[in-house]
Amino acid sequence: MPVKFSIDKEKRKGVVFILIALLCGVVAAGFVLGLAVKMSPKVPALEAVVEIAAGTPLDRSQFREIKLPEAGLPSEIIHPNTDLKGKIAARTMVPGDILRHLVTIDLEKGVSPSLLSARLRALNDPELRAVEIPVESVKNMLGGMKSGDRVDIVAVYVDETASGPVKKLISQTIMEAVPVLGLRSEDSGSASGGGQAGALIAAMKKEQVETYALYREKGRIYASLRPYNQ
Repeated sequence: MPVKFSIDKEKRKGVVFILIALLCGVVAAGFVLGLAVKMSPKVPALEAVVEIAAGTPLDRSQFREIKLPEAGLPSEIIHPNTDLKGKIAARTMVPGDILRHLVTIDLEKGVSPSLLSARLRALNDPELRAVEIPVESVKNMLGGMKSGDRVDIVAVYVDETASGPVKKLISQTIMEAVPVLGLRSEDSGSASGGGQAGALIAAMKKEQVETYALYREKGRIYASLRPYNQ
């Protein structure tokens, strides 16, 4: 036979009262917290409005000024009145990121570096040099590539040591995971509005540049895009 539990009317009223009190407490706490945030002093900051690749020179047009509560403020924020000349992004920033000293690199005061040299600087390796790579093998992919991607470099050349009337071609991967500094697709045109062939600029060390130049003289150079972050 099932056992029936019953709560008298007074006890039910007490339980309901406790639940209502708890609910009111939660609402009041939320109201107080919201009021505290609103009344907290606001600090001006700069928020990125576009994606900024690592090594890109910074300027005011890439950001908008916002107000942030002083409580919970990110460390080392850069004030909107700060002169950004000579600063470059130390890492890629996306829209919504707050500009801080931690994500910038300061070059010589007052310097406005070129885009490619600044991106070389952001890679933090003084041995790196910028090199242009022929884009025939990737020209239809340039629109889907960006700075920070990595490519493998393949050389195709005639084997001069082979005997006989038939020439033997050799295909060889001469470099792997070469970082892309910049690119321009064919339909983007030039600064003056005229169309130009696409371009792919990569970063290589001195020895790699020498190897690349040698194989480019020997034959043709191709590039292949590697998967993201590999």
